[in-house]
Amino acid sequence: MELMEMGVATIGELVALPVERLVEYFGDGRGRYLHEAAHGRDDSPLATHGEPKSVGREVTFERDTANMPQVARTCSDSRKRPLTRCAPRASPRSG
Repeated sequence: MELMEMGVATIGELVALPVERLVEYFGDGRGRYLHEAAHGRDDSPLATHGEPKSVGREVTFERDTANMPQVARTCSDSRKRPLTRCAPRASPRSG
């Protein structure tokens, strides 16, 4: 059963539900997790950094343009630039 099927559309509505009702509908693990998360409690380790999931690039023109040759040149120029952020990072050498 999903939360919407229970009439829960906001965190406030989830917070108002007793943990027992969540456990009844979702089982012990998921029910207790939903209850704890809704109350802002989470003991999972904090990830302070990680590998990026994607790399993007954007270009903003000084003024809006419908100049397709200019747009095409800009896209082509951006595509030709090295993707240094995607390259594997060298590990520091010891010794």
